[in-house]
Formats: sequence, structure tokens, C-alpha cells
Amino acid sequence: MADTTKDREKLREIVQLLPGKNCGKCGHENCGKFAVALVEGQAQPTDCRKNISNVKEICAILGIEPPSEQELQTLQQKHHHGHGPHGHGDRPHGHHGHGKHR
Repeated sequence: MADTTKDREKLREIVQLLPGKNCGKCGHENCGKFAVALVEGQAQPTDCRKNISNVKEICAILGIEPPSEQELQTLQQKHHHGHGPHGHGDRPHGHHGHGKHR
């Protein structure tokens, strides 16, 4: 990352808006590295799965066009439901709540 005062300020502002969960669901090791990737143009604000609510603010800091309201709502619903790769929530022992036990 270019070590300019402007980039450091962007980075500081973005880190404050991120959830700080360091979950890695964005594809980066932690929120700080995700913020660096955002400033470098290597990631999108919508890549964060834990904090869709601050996407517009992050886009403003980066000087990029934010997603439409419809796109944000779709992302929020998708991330909120927490569906895994098979379209079901994370439930133990393979039970998905469909029908009766056999």
C-alpha cells in the first residue's frame, strides 16, 4: 500500500467502520488486512459478511459508487440468513428441521 497520509486516514476510518470480528469470511485474515485490501482496491466493501450496514460509508471514504438499495437489501438478507453451502443453516447432527424424525 502506498504509505501516504491520505491512505492512512482512509484506512483508519474504514477500520472504525468494520465490525472487528476478524472472522475471515471476507477472505482476509482479519479486519485490518481487509481494510488494507479495500484501500488498495483489492476488495469490495460488500465482501464483509458481518457488517453490511456501513457499506455506503466505506464506499464514500474510498470514493467509489455504492451498491443500489436493492443490492444492499439482497446482500443483507443473504448474509443474515447464514445459509451454508447446501442452503441450510448451521445445525448440529445433520438435522435441518424438515418433517418428523424417522
